[in-house]
Amino acid sequence: MPDTPLTRKWLNRERLEKLKDTAILVNVGRGSLLDHDALAELLQAGKLYGAAMDVTDPEPLPADHPLWSCENAIITPHVSGNTFKGLKGKEEFFYNLCRENLQRYLDGRELLNKVDLKTGYRVTTN
Repeated sequence: MPDTPLTRKWLNRERLEKLKDTAILVNVGRGSLLDHDALAELLQAGKLYGAAMDVTDPEPLPADHPLWSCENAIITPHVSGNTFKGLKGKEEFFYNLCRENLQRYLDGRELLNKVDLKTGYRVTTN
């Protein structure tokens, strides 16, 4: 999900409370998607089994945030997107896309995979 007013804290207390107490929440996409305060409270109360986050909002998560003291939470320093291990062909695909877009920019041509900065979503043509 992109970071937009409609997606911020989309995983709010109400939605998190609908998860089973055996659920493990994993967020490697957008930190802004999740209500971290509500998550910490639900983890501490045993209403969720666990959580793993590679992204937070804000980032880095403040040192005094309650999630740091949750034994059933794992927080990594936004590194999940830095590896292509196990994604055969993806590393070359992304590098080629970056090279292609750089050349398009230098040539004054339209870029591939543009994002509408007002909505936060990728521009698609139908």
